[in-house]
Amino acid sequence: MAFEVFELLRVPVCRLAPGTVFTWAALGGFARAEVAIWAAGNAVKIRPDAPRPAATYVWDGERVAIKGGRGERESFQVVISSDLARPVAFQIFDLEGLRGKVAAANVSVYGELYLPVNWPSVDLRTNFSTGLGRGRWPDPLVPLKGYVEAAAGENTVLWFDLHVPPKTAAGKYRGRIKFKWSGGEYDLPLELTVWDVDVPAAGRFEFVAGLDEADVCRLYGTEPDTERAKAILAKYYSLLKEHGVTSGAGPLDEKLEPFGVMTFAEGEAYQRRVETLKGDGVRVAYYADGLADYIDRPASDHRLLGWALWRFRGDLLRLEEVSYFPRKDAKPLSDDPRSERGNGARALAYPGAAAGLDEPLASIRLKLIREAAEDYEYLAMLADAGLAAYADELAAGVVPTLPRAGAQGPEPARFYDAREAAALALVKSKWGQVIAEDAVRGKVVDDDGAAVAGALVRAGPLASVAGSEGGYELRYVPRGRLLTAVAAGYEKGGASGAGGRADFFLKKFLRRFILNGDDSPERFSDKGFEKAGLAYNNNTVGGPALVGRLREGRTGGFEFRPALQDWRTLGVLTLELYNGSAEGVAATVRLEDRRGAFYEEEFLLTPGRWRLGRIDLGLARERFYLEAKGSGDGLKFKTKPKIDISKVNRVKVSFAGRGGGEVRLGRVWLEARGD
Repeated sequence: MAFEVFELLRVPVCRLAPGTVFTWAALGGFARAEVAIWAAGNAVKIRPDAPRPAATYVWDGERVAIKGGRGERESFQVVISSDLARPVAFQIFDLEGLRGKVAAANVSVYGELYLPVNWPSVDLRTNFSTGLGRGRWPDPLVPLKGYVEAAAGENTVLWFDLHVPPKTAAGKYRGRIKFKWSGGEYDLPLELTVWDVDVPAAGRFEFVAGLDEADVCRLYGTEPDTERAKAILAKYYSLLKEHGVTSGAGPLDEKLEPFGVMTFAEGEAYQRRVETLKGDGVRVAYYADGLADYIDRPASDHRLLGWALWRFRGDLLRLEEVSYFPRKDAKPLSDDPRSERGNGARALAYPGAAAGLDEPLASIRLKLIREAAEDYEYLAMLADAGLAAYADELAAGVVPTLPRAGAQGPEPARFYDAREAAALALVKSKWGQVIAEDAVRGKVVDDDGAAVAGALVRAGPLASVAGSEGGYELRYVPRGRLLTAVAAGYEKGGASGAGGRADFFLKKFLRRFILNGDDSPERFSDKGFEKAGLAYNNNTVGGPALVGRLREGRTGGFEFRPALQDWRTLGVLTLELYNGSAEGVAATVRLEDRRGAFYEEEFLLTPGRWRLGRIDLGLARERFYLEAKGSGDGLKFKTKPKIDISKVNRVKVSFAGRGGGEVRLGRVWLEARGD
């Protein structure tokens, strides 16, 4: 069985590299007709000018290989780069396995549309750009039937959804996708590995959002309460439900029962509060806006939602709107997607009217929310199988901390490795097997740096640490790395990673050189604090600290000029921050250069806890400040200069909180790039 395709002109072809052909023209001349075809997974957004890589996580340069459980919808992308504008037909063949087949009818194909982003999305709280830059970004998805019009000189991207039927036997299935154009053709092998895992259609991931029915009717040029309007709205609700989103008309608060509604940043900082709410039987909802909204953010932001919901003990995600297009004359499939809340904010479903369809169009972000829902379901199934601790560790490995504005986010491999580790753990638990991955001898250290006697390190997508008594503990390890295996001589240095920390002495030297360049307390400003000075404290990791008393309702901080100002060869600035008050405190760390250009980040501090504030200097080099001002037709932006890391001359740490109490700035040090 195969999809129907258009028959195009057949011309003899001379095959060169995979996906690239040259054709002989009928008149005897040598005419170049070049088409390159390659593939990528779903955790990346492919820009129009993205170069063809040698390989991606799901594509080895020749074939696409994807994995999933029964009932799952696994997606991937195929990129067509053509020198000329031309129609390209595609034909999907059944995937055959030893125990059955997955019919081609289970594959849906969409064409990705690019939208022009003229300004990066901006964090309304800080005015820093959170988007990754201007240009054309993919998001709307238009259903395709057998062919696509490839653009000239840029990438044309197809999104493939492959549904694994519920009763499919576990194992490998192989098929292909044939591409044909006037002058050539190309076969793209497709391999599907089906795990012996059943993913339920109605998962436990809950995403609640609003839908303005009157506004949807406006976008289709129809009046509410008509039969056409009812049919269109029914398709909207069906599309959202298919992707794990619960929606409906009316005030959104009526659909939310939980007492606690907070941001992910608050959930990360105040886990004690979350645990208290959960212990009292209160459901916890997180605002998903920052991770679901922006078109000009990496795909990893959207796919992180499931992992973050599990990691920070939430019950559901909340978004204000899913089809929000504020301009009455908007052309959602081609206009700049900017709104007052950011590029694409609250617009996860596009009106199909511009494409001649009485149905909504999904977005890449909505597809990735569905992936997030499946990720969450895998974690929930682990908990059902008695592996809740392993589910927690997987989630912590994918989301050790929330992504910062302007950062690229995790590598796609992190999502694929973690889901595969979850699937393998479920299979092994179901079969009653002990872990048996490729074993590597190595030394293992505990949290205090002491060697664990007789331990064995097993590496792979699913890893374990086996003690001398024979017990084992499940662990997640990125592919190809060892789990806390250290080189000889580093066992007592608190090191991790196969080679230990080569920058250990460098950090020790620099933290003293910067923070304690001299002993004059006048280097530090007194803004809202009692007299600040140098003092030793009960910091569990030791070292000197600056202690201040934060007065109630006041903001105060420390300021110093680092003796070492040129940070070009360094990768991370780390600060020890302490909140000794009874309320949450926000600590803002600001770096300034000699011109006054700055970069800053905010860290939320839990009462009674130390926290390491880590600033990625590579990110600081790339970030710039946007000054936003209101105008008659929206927001106008003025770009401020980037900070010059080679001319850093001031570091400011300010604390703000509702209550009074002690705050401390402990050691401050720089780290070399790498581990």
